[in-house]
Amino acid sequence: MDTDNPYDRVVIHGRVVEFIEGDEAEQCMDRLAKKYVGTERFEWRIPGERRVKILVEPDRARHVVGVEPFRRGVEPGA
Repeated sequence: MDTDNPYDRVVIHGRVVEFIEGDEAEQCMDRLAKKYVGTERFEWRIPGERRVKILVEPDRARHVVGVEPFRRGVEPGA
């Protein structure tokens, strides 16, 4: 994928196999903030909110470039 094009992405469909909460989820959020925003910690927490890290077992993946038209009436996974 082209990292300079925000419309170039990979779409992954799958099944959730694990929900992770607590310190591990918070640490994951901090790692993402460091990578994408350049801060040591995720600085936009709201008091009382809970973070959840979700692990997905992928079924299929596809490369998408550009904006896809909205498809009314299409069921997820169809």
